[in-house]
Amino acid sequence: MPLATRLMRGCFALALIALPVCAGNYDSLSPDDLVQLSKGEAVVHVSEDVTGQADAVIMAAIKIPTSPARLFSLMLDCRRSVQYVTGLKSCKVLEASPDGLSEIREHRSQWGALFPETVSVFRADYVLNREIKFERVRGDLRYLKGAWHMEPESGGKTTRLTYESRIGVNILMPSLLIRSTLADDIKKLLMALRAEVQK
Repeated sequence: MPLATRLMRGCFALALIALPVCAGNYDSLSPDDLVQLSKGEAVVHVSEDVTGQADAVIMAAIKIPTSPARLFSLMLDCRRSVQYVTGLKSCKVLEASPDGLSEIREHRSQWGALFPETVSVFRADYVLNREIKFERVRGDLRYLKGAWHMEPESGGKTTRLTYESRIGVNILMPSLLIRSTLADDIKKLLMALRAEVQK
């Protein structure tokens, strides 16, 4: 894999797990998307950011066979995230509000010993067991803003997890390649989350 692509993937790993954003916008899901979700597959749509602030706009969703509370806890667990997010080397909470509903987090990622480490520091705001909003503070991503949204289904036994974000990178690469890499990485992340809760 070319160096630029590896570096970009490292940045994307940070952005995707970080936790125009209108979380839970299911209107954008087509009938085919809903069929995919019912089969346990991930739905991912990546498009150009018409504002020019970011390189891509992402909308993704998956159904995960666990409660929103359990999924929320998993997604905020730094120790476990390093185990299932490819390339993520460390996750640290740098600051936390007294009520625990807001944090500044740092993610460090590296794709092999020969490649430089990438760093992302972001603010995360939480609605307990329902939502994680995040926004760039500093680091290797040029732009990052988005949200995870958890919607209970089947009496709370299943969660529909939706991810929406706008991401800008500091690597000169064709926009099409950036978007295709993002689509691939977010799909892998969603499937990894699903697999992790089933352990």
